[in-house]
Amino acid sequence: MKRSRSAPSKRSFQKRVKEESELILNSIITGECTTVPISSSEGAVSSPIHHILEDSSIVIRKCIPDSVDETDYSTDDETSTLDFTETSELSLNVSHSSSESDEWLHVEDVVDLKDSLRGWANENNVTLSAVSKLLHILNKHSCFSTLPVDARTLLKTPIIVKVKSVPPGEYHHFGLLNCVNQILKDKTLTFDEIKLQGNVDGIPISNSSNKQFWPIQGFLPQLSRIPFIIGIYCGDSKPDSACVYLEDFVSEIREILTSGIPFQGKQYTLKLEVFICDAPARAFIAGIKNHTGYYGCGKCTTKGSYVENRVIFKDVNAPKRTDESFRNHEQSEHHNTRSALEDLDVGLVSCFPLEYMHLVCLGVVRKLIKLWVTGDYKVFRLQSSQVQSISNNLENCKKYISSEFARDPRPFNEVDRWKATELRQFVLYTGPVVLKSVLDKKHYNLFLKLHVAITILVNNRLCISQNEFAATLLKSFVQKFGLLYGEKHMSYNVHGLIHLSEDCLKFGALDNFSAFKFENNLQFLKQLITSSRLPLQQACRRIQERNNQLFKTNPVKTLITGQNEYSSGTLLKNTFDPQYKTLSFPTCELSLKMGDNVCLMKDMKVVKCENFATQSKRLVVIGQELEIISDHYEKPCSSNDFQISRVKFNSCTLLKVWHIKDIKCKCLALPLKNDVFVVFPIIHTEI
Repeated sequence: MKRSRSAPSKRSFQKRVKEESELILNSIITGECTTVPISSSEGAVSSPIHHILEDSSIVIRKCIPDSVDETDYSTDDETSTLDFTETSELSLNVSHSSSESDEWLHVEDVVDLKDSLRGWANENNVTLSAVSKLLHILNKHSCFSTLPVDARTLLKTPIIVKVKSVPPGEYHHFGLLNCVNQILKDKTLTFDEIKLQGNVDGIPISNSSNKQFWPIQGFLPQLSRIPFIIGIYCGDSKPDSACVYLEDFVSEIREILTSGIPFQGKQYTLKLEVFICDAPARAFIAGIKNHTGYYGCGKCTTKGSYVENRVIFKDVNAPKRTDESFRNHEQSEHHNTRSALEDLDVGLVSCFPLEYMHLVCLGVVRKLIKLWVTGDYKVFRLQSSQVQSISNNLENCKKYISSEFARDPRPFNEVDRWKATELRQFVLYTGPVVLKSVLDKKHYNLFLKLHVAITILVNNRLCISQNEFAATLLKSFVQKFGLLYGEKHMSYNVHGLIHLSEDCLKFGALDNFSAFKFENNLQFLKQLITSSRLPLQQACRRIQERNNQLFKTNPVKTLITGQNEYSSGTLLKNTFDPQYKTLSFPTCELSLKMGDNVCLMKDMKVVKCENFATQSKRLVVIGQELEIISDHYEKPCSSNDFQISRVKFNSCTLLKVWHIKDIKCKCLALPLKNDVFVVFPIIHTEI
């Protein structure tokens, strides 16, 4: 029976598309006119694909003769005409004489468009069916007829995904060298040693099944800003054996450590710098007791005590473990089995730092808040009116939070749903403000010890110069924590604080070896699954599609630019247009909006920005110098040591002019009372 023209077979459809594409190309070559709709109806909201077409305007322009003036749509040259129809659809009619030698659509332009489409599809997690439908639409137009008609061709989706059995599930190994080679493309290296950070963690695929992923992630801090997947396991529970799970990874690492990484005719050495894992994942791959065990501390030989149905760690002076003592299994009670990582030249103590996202933010800070809200009233617990007062203070801070923070503060009754970034924001910025005058003095001062210590250890400079002071504060915090809240709360996380400063001496500031970047990548991994059928194969195909899109890092900003130009701002003497609402720096953005309009100058003056203008062809800040009233706290040290101070917002202050080179960093100003604010320099925004 003959197939209807309305429902052609896949093969005949592809054949017809090919024939039509050839006809279109022939018509272009022979000089026949073509019509290319490239925009939606007037007033429509722009979509990601609309931006791709805009970014790929070179493809359209290649169809326009060089003789056409793109800024003048009324031309006397009758060989080219541009016509805007009433539906805002741009129709391009081009006729050519036989003598013209115009530049037409080149292969490299199509490649650029393909890369843009791949990037769009991967970044927005667009389904294959949606991408295919888009390609069919684009293929109807002559300028895009060389694009593939199927998403799998565009994204280079692998047909076969090789998996191996790792009981009780399956495992696929992408290969470290493959990922490194993708990242190295189009790069010039100025160093001989490539540093690798590793991560292992588990994540449930959904709430309706026991399926879970356990990916092995890698990160090259010198070359890339995002982690990559080296291998991934999927099963109803975590792998039964860490040795079997890590077999391919360890084998490949061992080979690379021996032979190096070939690139541009040179061999580069690989250094497995650090493994960044939370406590359960670390215990799993290192083959040691879990953090709830008596010998669960991976940094010292302390033995825990069993108190009220839990293991606690009171000793703060126990002997330290070393890489050698670990390999020799000197404390046999600490080990469950031999680790596969012992075959590598990596320190299983020194290269496994305590990870502060889980230890400090999700561990200690959350524990403190829950003790304040739901703790034993016989020991210490805030009254409901005090909890409400703190929550109100957090709500009042919302409109002053700068754009550097992904989340606004939430009340204490939602603390179980707080993310790690919210808890980090609390310990570094909002906590010292909202707890002031609500929490009693001894509990507030204990919190300040944690705040000051973490403030030191997240700073690239202070984490070394003030490391000993931070270590002293954390040790004192741990000791007094048990006295104020009870020994039964001296958990593994609280105990781990005494070892945190040692890791900073080896790896630098806490963010250098935090799991934030890996956790973000885990969430991306979870979003790849669209059905419950073959989740590992789905994830592998989507990851490979992303890997096929070159690991293009966004160019690092090196210039300071003005954005959102306007003309109605306040100007002072010798300041002129253009004026801007936003200044973009390599590390942050200042704007006239509340929350983003306070900065610290190099002479330690705090300035509220009122306008950004031009003076002698240089960008300047027009603003108010805020009056510094006092330090916000004096114990355990002066807050002024970190440029944290109380200032007074006064609308009557005269405006002044500062050159942008005088700016030191951006600040967060949080309300304390009336017109008094507490100003914090925002970490990692130094200009």
